[in-house]
Amino acid sequence: AGFHWGLNLKILFKNVHEPPAAEQHRPGGKSEDPLNVPPPSAEDKRSDKLYQDTIRHLSVIARKRGLRSSNSETRDLLYILTRLITRSILPRPLSDRLENLRQRHGPAEEDMGALPIENEQELDIIPVIEEGDEPAVKRIKATQILRKLGYDEGHQDSLATLGDMYLYGKYSHPRNATEAFKHYHTLARKHGSPIGQRTVGLMYATGVGVDRDYAKALLYLSFAALADDTVAEQALGYWHWAGIATTKSCDDASFYFKRVAEKAVEKFRSGPPLGLAMPLPKLRLPDQEGGVYGYGASGPGDPNVPTRGQGGQNGALTTEDILQYYRLQADAGDPLAQLLIGKLFYLGTNNVKQNFRKAMEYFLAAASKHPGLEAVRGPDATEGIKQAASASAQAMGLLGHMYWRGEGVEQDNATARQWFERGAIDDNAVCLHALGVMNMEGIAGPKDPSKGFKYIQQAAHKENPDAQAYLGELYLGYGKKEYQNALKWLQQASSRGHIVALYNLANMYTEGLGVALPNCDVGVRLYKSVAEKGDWHDPIVHQAQTDLNAGDMEGAFLRYLFAAERGYEIAQTNAAWMLDRGMYSPLHSRIYRGKQDPYRTALYLWNRAANQGNVNARVKMGDYYYYGLGTAADIAGEDSAGAPQASQEEVSLLSRLLGTGIRGNGDPERAAIYYQVAADKEWSSIAMWNLGWMHETGIGVQKDYHLAKRNYDMCLDTNPEAYLPVNLALVKLRIKILWDEILGRRTSSDSSSSRSDETLGAEKSEKREKESWRQADAPLGLMRDEDNNEFWEFEHVPPTEGDVAETIGILVLCAVAAGLVVWRQGVLRRVAEQAPPVGAVREGDRRQEQEHEGELGR
Repeated sequence: AGFHWGLNLKILFKNVHEPPAAEQHRPGGKSEDPLNVPPPSAEDKRSDKLYQDTIRHLSVIARKRGLRSSNSETRDLLYILTRLITRSILPRPLSDRLENLRQRHGPAEEDMGALPIENEQELDIIPVIEEGDEPAVKRIKATQILRKLGYDEGHQDSLATLGDMYLYGKYSHPRNATEAFKHYHTLARKHGSPIGQRTVGLMYATGVGVDRDYAKALLYLSFAALADDTVAEQALGYWHWAGIATTKSCDDASFYFKRVAEKAVEKFRSGPPLGLAMPLPKLRLPDQEGGVYGYGASGPGDPNVPTRGQGGQNGALTTEDILQYYRLQADAGDPLAQLLIGKLFYLGTNNVKQNFRKAMEYFLAAASKHPGLEAVRGPDATEGIKQAASASAQAMGLLGHMYWRGEGVEQDNATARQWFERGAIDDNAVCLHALGVMNMEGIAGPKDPSKGFKYIQQAAHKENPDAQAYLGELYLGYGKKEYQNALKWLQQASSRGHIVALYNLANMYTEGLGVALPNCDVGVRLYKSVAEKGDWHDPIVHQAQTDLNAGDMEGAFLRYLFAAERGYEIAQTNAAWMLDRGMYSPLHSRIYRGKQDPYRTALYLWNRAANQGNVNARVKMGDYYYYGLGTAADIAGEDSAGAPQASQEEVSLLSRLLGTGIRGNGDPERAAIYYQVAADKEWSSIAMWNLGWMHETGIGVQKDYHLAKRNYDMCLDTNPEAYLPVNLALVKLRIKILWDEILGRRTSSDSSSSRSDETLGAEKSEKREKESWRQADAPLGLMRDEDNNEFWEFEHVPPTEGDVAETIGILVLCAVAAGLVVWRQGVLRRVAEQAPPVGAVREGDRRQEQEHEGELGR
């Protein structure tokens, strides 16, 4: 990679003997080995004090609200009005396209005040920050002080802070990734800091602030991992598992991911009783709009966006609406609503801030609503009474948790046990498990393992994941090991995402305990899940969401991009989504060197997400290849070159508007391969629809109406919500079939018509399936681009005279049918105008009847 290996080996030797990164990143960056710690010198003390004072001044600078241009506020009202008008008048796809164009071609953001003095002026003396200085002046002086400390006095934390300021915009500093790379690189090469090494590695991997180079990225991350850096270990685990920048190795991936998972479980156990509170669920950006293709578009086969039958939202109610409804119910005295609102405040969400005081108020209110055991167990107990009792018992268990863990109140084990005993009378699983642990460990009472084991068993049978995980560990580690029982309970707890159960289950699969044979791949996936769920060490995905909420789109995209290199599928999807939807455009970027093709970057991110089981991402890849988005140089895998690279020219507005591709050639044949995989292996209804349309038109695949109908029917069977578009497509298809019969043409190929039980011929199907999986899972840069035609004018499927005649004929038939409808409506209207009024007709009928009766009388 162009490095001096002697220097790197020296750094390697230094890192092996240094403490973990969490201990090293402290003021002064000095090791604190208690066995050999030299006393700090007066110079070190002075540097540390000056650094702390500088950070204090930077901290008082108000955090930026978002990277917005100076005239953003003046355009807000006009923007809202125009958006409302376009969305109310234009179809949704067209209005979305216009919105994306507005964001991508809007005015560039301001530089937030370039500070040339920070980069150019070298000072012989350290400036003094005055309390009365303006924020911009404080920032300039603080940057100068940090430079002086970092480069002249070797203060590692000063270099790390400078890097954070230029890369992440810390302390409201303007972002400049190229400048940030210099600081991290100095920290990594001169001081051997694992923090600097891992950040330089991630910047090389993503092309942020420097040209992308996976070889150097692998080298720097490897050195950081040797120094026990958790982020580097997580990234290397994913790279070895996916074959990024190195050959695939399940054993190496297991080694790295297990180290990260061990730290996560250790962190979990280090918390209060029953474990540290888990991080909030990570937000998937496409879900805010119903998924990548909207509500109901992907069908039951989509693992990310459940349909209504699977409990997904239909977009009718927002979180605020639901919260307001339950708060009204809770204030009216409903114990179930009080329990739910209390849980929201107890756990916290992306929309509700954690508040233990309010949580306890609602839990106490719900616990007081218990109807009594006689009412619950009596013959006249209604569902309402049972529901109220269950909600009250759950609230008692959560109150016990709060007293036991000291959350919002002073820790009190005796009071906690009283609440657990009250809830256990109603057989509440949370209370039973807590009492079991207290009896096993002798907390607030005598130690009684036999009684504790009984309580834990009862809770486990009531599907409490904490009890199931505890029981699984008991079967693994106490007395005679019962691997089958341990496997059963750990699997049940793992299905509910319990981090300890996932870790122990991964150990069992890796070592072959309780299973027929060791399974490295299953073990790696479980370790990876533990590492991503318990990411207390560096919650980068949550930090990205914080930046997004603050309006810092570039900061959010940067963090998602770094998290994507560490294997977070949700980060890969979110970063690709931001580019695809125009939420962030690298065409005017402060993190990349040169202009970037957003679709090229999005394509490799979609590819990574697809290879982790995201079916919508697989379909997106097909879309990109069909339209030629980001495919100027083919990227279908991860090996080395598939990366965002500098573009020589900017994409024109006309090209985006017309959708004629972004420096790429449309490849419908390859798009069909991705659609086929998504349809056959992942049950994507939208992929089935796309294949049906391609077979109907003969683009990318052989024209075959029977196969088109089959794919349309499969789409409807997979996703009943596609009823209207599928039936409209089938009507159009029947018209085409009828037209071909009139002209005496075949409507399908010989292979499909003679063998209707197979989608393709046996040999062709087998070959196509192998090719689809080979290309879907291939490393970046390994798929060949055989077409060089310009834009996406499909030269390999030229329109024939028959197609033109067919199109003209169908248009003529539609025109004739429309004319007949108009003529018929006109005839009916003229008849209605010439007819006498209804009252006149009835009066004439009565007169005729009277005359007829008179004649009969005469």
